[in-house]
Amino acid sequence: MKRFYFFILGSLFSLQPFAQVANNTDYYRNPLGFPIQLAADFGELRTNHYHMGLDIRTQQVENKPVYAAADGYVSRVYISPGGYGNMMMVAHANGTNTLYAHLNKYYEQLTQYIKEQQYKSQSWEQDLTIPAGMFPVTKGQQIALSGNTGGSEGPHLHFEIRDSKTGNHYNPQLMGVHLPDNIPPISTGFFWYDRRFSTYQTGANVITLKKTSTDYATNLVRVSTPMVGLGIVAKDKTSNSPFYFGIYSAQVFLDGKQIFQFRLNNFDNAQSRYVNAGTDYKRIAQGGSKIQYLFVLPGNKLKIFDGTVGDGSINLTDTLVHEVLVKFADAEGNVSNIKSQIQFAPDSEKEPNLPTSNFQADPNRPGHLQIANASFIYTENTFYDIVPFNMTESPATSSLQKSPTINLGNSYIPVHDFYTVGVNYNGESSLKDRVVLQLKSGRNTSITKGTWSGTRLVGKFNRLGNVAIVLDTIVPNIIPVNVKDNMTLAETGRLVVRASDNLGDIRTFKGTVDGNWLLFSRRGNTFTYENDEHFPEGEHVVEFTVVDIAGNQTVKQFKIVKK
Repeated sequence: MKRFYFFILGSLFSLQPFAQVANNTDYYRNPLGFPIQLAADFGELRTNHYHMGLDIRTQQVENKPVYAAADGYVSRVYISPGGYGNMMMVAHANGTNTLYAHLNKYYEQLTQYIKEQQYKSQSWEQDLTIPAGMFPVTKGQQIALSGNTGGSEGPHLHFEIRDSKTGNHYNPQLMGVHLPDNIPPISTGFFWYDRRFSTYQTGANVITLKKTSTDYATNLVRVSTPMVGLGIVAKDKTSNSPFYFGIYSAQVFLDGKQIFQFRLNNFDNAQSRYVNAGTDYKRIAQGGSKIQYLFVLPGNKLKIFDGTVGDGSINLTDTLVHEVLVKFADAEGNVSNIKSQIQFAPDSEKEPNLPTSNFQADPNRPGHLQIANASFIYTENTFYDIVPFNMTESPATSSLQKSPTINLGNSYIPVHDFYTVGVNYNGESSLKDRVVLQLKSGRNTSITKGTWSGTRLVGKFNRLGNVAIVLDTIVPNIIPVNVKDNMTLAETGRLVVRASDNLGDIRTFKGTVDGNWLLFSRRGNTFTYENDEHFPEGEHVVEFTVVDIAGNQTVKQFKIVKK
């Protein structure tokens, strides 16, 4: 399964100019009322995505005032139990939007408008496009309170700057949001890869780094292959924060000629998952260090690379010693260097022990696999490199499993697009409406209701692993936190309940008073109602309804008095 990828450079990069963003030093103000101290920077490596903004610390507390970074108007509000949590965007005259996320509360007029939309649609979750000019804001106007909502793991403000036409994210530090930083980034690991083979067939080879007075150096690196790619573990630190962050850019030079460059700026959320193509995914998934590739995999379409200089491939056509220089930098312009030498040693060349497979999945090419009890369909954007792929089936492991187990590849190989898997159902026809497709991928489990195509249940996943049809007839559980029969709801009171399910996922929750919908917010599987005008005085029946992914439903009622 050797590779010949020299043809990709022209087709992938020839029409991709490298974007430059003007640095406007005074257009945006600090969105908080105290100096910016980061918890995360733009481009930091996260699970399945690059971090697309700045995480600004809020002094370890919630409810700090959040201010509009520039004049404009509120253009979008997004409310979700995960991800951004409570988010708002402000459109500006310079063609950008600023985004503020993990908020606790919006300013009063906007809060009332959102609440009206929630009751109108009977949904706490919202994605509202706000008419232009309905809610104008001025630079420095308080627009929200900071919080810890959504996927946040501690109080902070997530702040972004986006292009209003393309939706691309700009690195705020290149747009005038400067931080005190005179500390160059550091490297804690340097590696080489045998690029004769897929990155999923061979692993990283360690190059020992030696810290010099200002930079890094290595001993002569003798490699057993003429085709080499490099990798680096690097992190950065600002002058006023105890945390380490991601780097902004990296360049590779071979014998003085630049052959690679990336800069983390000007791309959108849809591209952010390409972090799995720019890093050693298997090593990270196994708990290892976050190695960033200093070469471009053939299926990596992320537009952060300067294709005019090359794709990072080092092709050694002789046995001479060649000079290698790696420059890596932060967004404030601090630069570090790794100086090395590399030499092809044919006498050490040997074929590695490659994994066996019954199929080869190629990047940039769709495919369709079929075995006795399942099908597997993927798009041209699914794989980043050649994948030695195995698709097999094994017997069910429990009475609740209503199909064979379909073994799809290796959980340590990433996929970009959702693939489609169809599995034959072996259970009773009367139970078809209570089964789900379940994927087990390493430590992760996902379920989907799927759709029926004859006797085959079809669903979509974006991880590889083991898929099976599982019967779920167990109803979800409703756990009152502060709710009980004949309780009194205080004027400033709240109702809090939790829900749980044997398979983990709750599909819907609804709370009503005398059949009328109430606004319950969601954090994980905890649901909270804040007393408002929609709960009338007197004695009433409050009903909670929870439905899981399979469609099982639980209903609980309580008599509650409001005085």
